[in-house]
Amino acid sequence: MTAKTGIVFDMDGTLIDSSAVVPDAFIKTLAQYGVTVETRQEIIDCYPLGSPIDLFSHFIGRRVYVSVVEAYHHNLSQEANRVQPYAGIRELLDALQPQVKLGLFTGASHGAAEILLGATGLLPYFAVVVGGDEIEHPKPAPDGVLKAFEGLSLDPKDGFYIGDADHDMHAAKHAGGTPIGAGWGHLFTAVDGVAVAAHPLEVLGMVGLG
Repeated sequence: MTAKTGIVFDMDGTLIDSSAVVPDAFIKTLAQYGVTVETRQEIIDCYPLGSPIDLFSHFIGRRVYVSVVEAYHHNLSQEANRVQPYAGIRELLDALQPQVKLGLFTGASHGAAEILLGATGLLPYFAVVVGGDEIEHPKPAPDGVLKAFEGLSLDPKDGFYIGDADHDMHAAKHAGGTPIGAGWGHLFTAVDGVAVAAHPLEVLGMVGLG
């Protein structure tokens, strides 16, 4: 596997534990628009819908515009210091960065990614960051994985996509890349035939750099 020269990561549930902060920011923003959501799980269950504007449109019941997402980003930034990388992530990125190109594709908006990666100090590790609001079709479509590898000037077949959810794995496969399951993630779902790392540092051996 040493021929692989790039790794693209998912963000939520893969790099960072945002299981409380992100849903809370959604719930607070929706309340400002007169919509009550009782539980975080209601938000989490709708993540596959796509980018934040898609989620807000779903809950509000009409197509919303950028002002709603800006309100969400404001609320998210106020709570971003509560987010932490998973144990071992920083050490993994320190080991990988000198050896392979690193990128990120998340279903979250680009703005949310910069807020959360900035708050955790992870943003400088990534040469390219692609948000769900920058592509036409959400996971499991390959759009975001393809865009991230394009930003790294790599073919997806020359790299890995690491994520915790089943739609991450399918997006990687549809793009022609090699998926790795982030078994430590709070939304982890196993997919048949996909290798799983139980801890971030196990990734090093799985990509031929251990």
